[in-house]
Amino acid sequence: GDIMRIYLKVEDGIIQDVLFVEGKPVKEGQVLYRLNPDTYRAAYDQAAAALKNAEVALDSAKITYERYQALAKVDGVSRQALDDITSTYNMAKASVDQSKAALNLAKINLERTEIKSPISGIAGISTYTRGALVNTSQQVALVTVRKVDSVYVDMVQPGAVTVSAKNRPENSRIQNGGRVVTIVSEYGEYPEKGLLISNEISVDESTGSVTLRAEFPNPNGVLMPGMFVQAKLAHAIDTQAILVPLQSVTWSARGEAYVMVLKDDNTVEYRALTLGKTYNNDWVVINGLEAGDKVVIEGLGKIRHGMTVTSVPY
Repeated sequence: GDIMRIYLKVEDGIIQDVLFVEGKPVKEGQVLYRLNPDTYRAAYDQAAAALKNAEVALDSAKITYERYQALAKVDGVSRQALDDITSTYNMAKASVDQSKAALNLAKINLERTEIKSPISGIAGISTYTRGALVNTSQQVALVTVRKVDSVYVDMVQPGAVTVSAKNRPENSRIQNGGRVVTIVSEYGEYPEKGLLISNEISVDESTGSVTLRAEFPNPNGVLMPGMFVQAKLAHAIDTQAILVPLQSVTWSARGEAYVMVLKDDNTVEYRALTLGKTYNNDWVVINGLEAGDKVVIEGLGKIRHGMTVTSVPY
């Protein structure tokens, strides 16, 4: 979910109050820290006074300017005098604008002595306590607020898997899977279902993997940031997959996988296999078996290729 680290937004200040409970929910806009505002309030008052002085000077310059404008119409004032007062009037207006900007900046700094949470979430442990001096250039956040009503789960898969999925032939029996994701933690399967929302478009050079991201509702706060979980996603579906139990597969001395297949005449036959990945308690067979083949599951140590046997359904 959203993670917001709160940093100081004024030059420096002393923490006067810590106004939240660590580990408890906070609301967007809630005041988390209050800094000593004396310096910033004084700067604000000074800027407000400077603005008043600039406004008084502007009023005086405006009156003189308007009088000179009227005199100029009857040649009662020189052109040079009119230019001088016009310049003075424009400078007075600029001074007011500058003073307003300074007052606005002082107001912002004063308001920032109350540091508010930009999001609603759970507040972590405060890095600083009352009386601590903090400044805007520090690298350590005051506190981290995490939004945990929904969380992101990042999943990693080999880049080759992503490439093979994108390069799948149109007539392939492999179809695209859904976007629903389930996760299992050390506490068991999480009851809420997640939704795949995005995947990285590049491969990590150091690991050769691609990151997928799913979003999960987390109404009870069971999922916590940094937690490790196992995710299950139907990234693709083999509509005609052949599975055989793990115990039915034997490995030769050369490392080749094979099974014993029961033929129609009750003889057993050695059958070499090309295997894919495991799925639950089964092997996915890529090549070597067809639908309808009868595979021997138990008693493999008692039989050999070509032997006639009596079988019992598993």
